[in-house]
Amino acid sequence: MVNNYWEGTGKYEKLSSELDALLPVKGSVDKPEQNPKLEKYRKMNNAYYDLYANGGGNSSRKTSYYFPKAITHARNGDWHLCQIITEPLINKAIIMASLEQGFINK
Repeated sequence: MVNNYWEGTGKYEKLSSELDALLPVKGSVDKPEQNPKLEKYRKMNNAYYDLYANGGGNSSRKTSYYFPKAITHARNGDWHLCQIITEPLINKAIIMASLEQGFINK
């Protein structure tokens, strides 16, 4: 696989790293009601990790909610189809959170 965050080659890797620096080790972001896009990115980031590390086996991560049908493809070993699902969605979450945090302008 290429151009994915799992391997550190995502389209917005630099922005993703900047956002990751704002994320707590555990729990919600500071003031999630004031940072809803960052909080959504945090949850999606956890679901993304769960998918690629565990095949989406951790139900508390809501992987199937954030990445519909990706767990089925992971169980079938079709990581290319997982990437087709995950990358556009996580890209959008990165852009939205980056706008919210002032890392980029419209």
